[in-house]
Amino acid sequence: PVISKSSSKNAPGILGEELTIATASPKSGIIILNAAPGVTLNIGDKLNLVNDYQSIAKVQLTKITNDYIVANIMPGANNKELNPGTVVRVLR
Repeated sequence: PVISKSSSKNAPGILGEELTIATASPKSGIIILNAAPGVTLNIGDKLNLVNDYQSIAKVQLTKITNDYIVANIMPGANNKELNPGTVVRVLR
């Protein structure tokens, strides 16, 4: 079944694709993730990045290429967990 955007606000989150942090600069509020084949994301998407079932950051996507994803780190991120090489899952 497909959930429309209007009804998805009350739908439970879906723990999805794995992405790897390429670099993060909490000071500047930017994170770069390695793009993964088959991951469907759109500029403007707001996502939770999850590691070991704990949310470590909320981000908003600003640029997507075949190789990387650039996002703004939203306030409240666990900056100590935003390390290059960390594998995170996307919570939509």
